[in-house]
Amino acid sequence: MTLDKVNNRLFIGHHGNSRYDVYQLNERGLPERRHADYGIGRNLIGRGFAFAPLGRTYLNFPSNASFDSVHQRLFVPDSSSLGPPGYRIMVFDAEPENLAALERGVLPEAIAVLGQPNFDTWDPGVGPAKINGRGVALVAADRQLLFFTDTFNNRLLVWDIHPDRLETGMDAMAVIGQSDFDSSEPGVGPDRLSSPRFLAYDPEEQHLFVMDGGNHRVLVFDVSPDNLRSGIAAFAVIGQADLMSKVPRSDLRKIGVGPMSLDYEYHRLFVGEAFGNRVLIIDVSPETLTGALNPDAIAVLGQPDFESTEP
Repeated sequence: MTLDKVNNRLFIGHHGNSRYDVYQLNERGLPERRHADYGIGRNLIGRGFAFAPLGRTYLNFPSNASFDSVHQRLFVPDSSSLGPPGYRIMVFDAEPENLAALERGVLPEAIAVLGQPNFDTWDPGVGPAKINGRGVALVAADRQLLFFTDTFNNRLLVWDIHPDRLETGMDAMAVIGQSDFDSSEPGVGPDRLSSPRFLAYDPEEQHLFVMDGGNHRVLVFDVSPDNLRSGIAAFAVIGQADLMSKVPRSDLRKIGVGPMSLDYEYHRLFVGEAFGNRVLIIDVSPETLTGALNPDAIAVLGQPDFESTEP
């Protein structure tokens, strides 16, 4: 899911139905209607599980989208699960007025695609303009940056997505987790990644949290304008004794691998655990966020205590 905080809209991805649904929310954050107003990628009626042709309109197995509330654009990682592997990031204009102007049954067309040279290609690859996996998109709207976890290439790509510079097939401006755009080997250390999966961003501190799944840790990068460049090193690691370790946790009070969300006002990192049936909350106060950290969680949601994992 992703939110439009300007127009109070919720975008919910239907991975198996190959679309994103758009719900209007009221001022209390509750849906105004019991049904979605629009579908992006497929029509609201019917299922879209079958493989669809490439192009500007259809999605196949979308997930982990992010919304740019400043310019009202939806960035959707799209992938194939039928036939040869394929990956791309579709960009849709989701201005309320433009969606409302569409005739009934007409789907919006993407305004750009990233990770591929055009709308009719989604071959996996490496380099500054290709991706090789189903990743997570995260828009830093205040900076007009798109972060994307290119999981199978063991890296994170960064694009400048300002409307004046966004173009189909354009190169990323920086790569994190590798020394250059043509490298993709997994590694450990302050500047290496192994199967990065999830992201969280602190717009006040301009810190990026990266779930480095293959190394059982979260790396924290300073991505401020003066520091953001290819190959930067993390200034903190959560979940390991040092920046060179990748030991699986042995204590259920410690951070695990899962999707993240950051409460940057109160400096709390929420980490979901699908197989643990819970959410852990980690204190990530800026004054303590440096070097190697392996703190106990301050709370758990979804279970009565830290040792329980039953659904």
